[in-house]
Amino acid sequence: MTVERIEYIDFLKGIFIALVVITNLTQMNGPFWDVPRIPMGSLSDIDSVFADIIYMLGIPELSNMFIFILGHNAVFFVLKYRNFAAHCKRCFFFIILGLVHMIFFYWGDILFYYGFCSLFLFNLTKMNIRKIEFMLAFIFVIFYITYIYIKFFHQEVFIPDLSIDSHLGFGTLPFWELVKLRASHSWEFNLRRLFDFSSIKFSVSNYLFVLNIFIYSTLGIWAARTSFIKNLKITSKVMLVILTIFISGQILKYNFQTIYQVLIPIRGVFNLFLGLVFVKTIYKFFQASYIKTLLCNAGRNSLTIYFGGSVLGTLVLSSFGLALYQKIGPFNLFLIGFFYFWLIAYASTKQKWLVLENLWRSLLR
Repeated sequence: MTVERIEYIDFLKGIFIALVVITNLTQMNGPFWDVPRIPMGSLSDIDSVFADIIYMLGIPELSNMFIFILGHNAVFFVLKYRNFAAHCKRCFFFIILGLVHMIFFYWGDILFYYGFCSLFLFNLTKMNIRKIEFMLAFIFVIFYITYIYIKFFHQEVFIPDLSIDSHLGFGTLPFWELVKLRASHSWEFNLRRLFDFSSIKFSVSNYLFVLNIFIYSTLGIWAARTSFIKNLKITSKVMLVILTIFISGQILKYNFQTIYQVLIPIRGVFNLFLGLVFVKTIYKFFQASYIKTLLCNAGRNSLTIYFGGSVLGTLVLSSFGLALYQKIGPFNLFLIGFFYFWLIAYASTKQKWLVLENLWRSLLR
């Protein structure tokens, strides 16, 4: 395997980081996107439409794709630097960046968990492919059993409130008061639950999430080792299979809820594959266009764009910024995220590496 960048992966990262930024901005504004929480009549028609769109995008699916891409990139990183020390440096960079992100800007962070889990994945990047597949199957079985247990036998498992920022005074508290509350929240719901086995309501739900990160990181490693994405062919047969599975899933969802709930973990993997097929189709369509250049450059600088989106959201929504928390809806936040993404994507055509990517490269020198 060579260590050259794969342009399609940068394109894929560009598209998904755009979706992540827009979704995060909406989440930072409270639970507008979550249909069961807010009566849709309380939103304007255009806000209702965009709340539905963001709800359908699926926050878990975006997180899974993000983790998959990071796992995929880990293989090329190890091939390039070839030592465990550099791998640990990469993991701790994500851990520290994740902590800063969740405490100072936005609680809904994935980098911390990914960095923590990746400490244990170094050997997988060099392991025999059959062993990787066995490991992947083993982790998935454990995940599936845990999921079934939580879903059908222990339904009172603690799940953190997705509108936690509204409970932590995001729209009212001054900066340092908010930071102190976020730090306390991060310890309670993100750090302590990784190591606390004393309460099943803490440990089981959290380890389900951690297992999910291991699954999609390992899938990314497997995809890189087998050149799965590079060799993925979009044929009529593939599209027919995807359409059949999708229609079957919709039939189960509305007519056989119990069976649908049992199959949700498998749906996650299918949605990942669906996303890869969809983006590869778009990639071919934009093959010779400036949009492809912008998206590839954005993908190469996805960390800065991801982090910067949360900084922007904080400045727009918080009481120490423009104080627009829950005063603007999903449509306006979509526009803010949309223009922010394309502005930074354009900036990345003028400067190859942006702030966090430059910082990361300086740490490796």
